[in-house]
Amino acid sequence: GHRPSLLGRIQNPAYRTAWPSPEGTPALESLSVARLLDLLAAKTLAQTMHSDRGRRVYAGGMALDDTFAAYRQELELRDLDPKTRARYWQLVQGYQRWLADREIAPETARLYLAHLRNLGYRPATIELYYVGLRLFLDFLGMKLQVKLRKPQTLPPVHDPGDMERLLEAARRGLPGQGEVVVRRNHNAIAILMDTGLRIGELMALRLGDVNFTQGVLVVRQGKGQKQRAIPLTVRASLALRSQSQGRGAQHRVIDAGTARNMYEAIVRLARSIGLEGVHPHSFRHFFGTQLAERGVRLEVIQELMGHADPATTRIYVAVTGRSLREAMSALEQPAGPALSEVIITRNHREGLSRLGLSWELPVS
Repeated sequence: GHRPSLLGRIQNPAYRTAWPSPEGTPALESLSVARLLDLLAAKTLAQTMHSDRGRRVYAGGMALDDTFAAYRQELELRDLDPKTRARYWQLVQGYQRWLADREIAPETARLYLAHLRNLGYRPATIELYYVGLRLFLDFLGMKLQVKLRKPQTLPPVHDPGDMERLLEAARRGLPGQGEVVVRRNHNAIAILMDTGLRIGELMALRLGDVNFTQGVLVVRQGKGQKQRAIPLTVRASLALRSQSQGRGAQHRVIDAGTARNMYEAIVRLARSIGLEGVHPHSFRHFFGTQLAERGVRLEVIQELMGHADPATTRIYVAVTGRSLREAMSALEQPAGPALSEVIITRNHREGLSRLGLSWELPVS
């Protein structure tokens, strides 16, 4: 529906208490209306200051600081996922630090993106910065348009045998690991392999999100706050049951402290059997490629993996090469009938007759 103006939102207490402020900044409800009106004035000033006319009138670091302060509060007033909001602000902060005495303008934004490219940033990372800067400049009434190259990077293909060896290594554990840790690591890998969860989704998963009767788990803390349901394999179900022993619905399935701790535990296990470059997200790639290899439809894989863009899912089809192999296998099939032996359909005949042509099968 209609999106209220910034002035309307800052005068409405419901908007000021809807979302928490980032760590280290005052909560919106603690800011006076007068201060928020100052921020609105700063936004207006920023839009004027960075127009062609305004560049000749305004100068000084204070106005520049107020521009970024106004945008930060604008992000707080938008209905965004907290992680997305923090990420947008982080991207803009990088631009702010780089600016020094430069002006905020589409031209300097393009220079900043070129600077990141020269530093060796990956195309996908530069695209993230582009999106963040484009939103920031749009807030100021300026348009940023940059044509970025988007090379398709295929995820690594992991041999099923290697994944099974890693699962077995996790079952045995590493020297010095206690029984609880060994069981936790083994169950975590089994769940990741057979559900395609992101590591953050696994760490946020609670036992109450698992329905053993229906054989399904619900991802409630998915990327972009999207929920999805994933049917359970026997192996994933056994791992989840093992983790649920003596624990309530509010307990987390995997209690490893942080996602970083779980990441490092999996990397250590992989290296213990000579597997380099294997980490929690490797199991997500493995899940996607195995589904594609078995001919599961693209839209089903997309739903199971929680991809917003089907192009992301299509990568797994490219990795398996299933469609390519099927196309090449057609060359090994017996050749079809010769053109002269093809029976022309009614539409073909009518088309030929309109051209004044006729078609007759050769007499053998």
